[in-house]
Amino acid sequence: MVRKKNHELLIRAFAELKDDSVLAIVGDGELKNELHELVASLRLGDRVIFSGHQENAKNLMKALWQIYLQGRVQ
Repeated sequence: MVRKKNHELLIRAFAELKDDSVLAIVGDGELKNELHELVASLRLGDRVIFSGHQENAKNLMKALWQIYLQGRVQ
């Protein structure tokens, strides 16, 4: 989780959804604590899952309904 991936924008946009969807964020990094605090402040703790680093994220992505890859720079 680094600033150029812009997870903050994704979380804030997700907060606007008023349904029962769940956001899973895969990875780790320097912004982990900051992003956990943002999720808590937006009261999204029951809808956002931080899965941490995954050796084989490909298998996890197969189980998901929608995948969103985001970043300021690719």
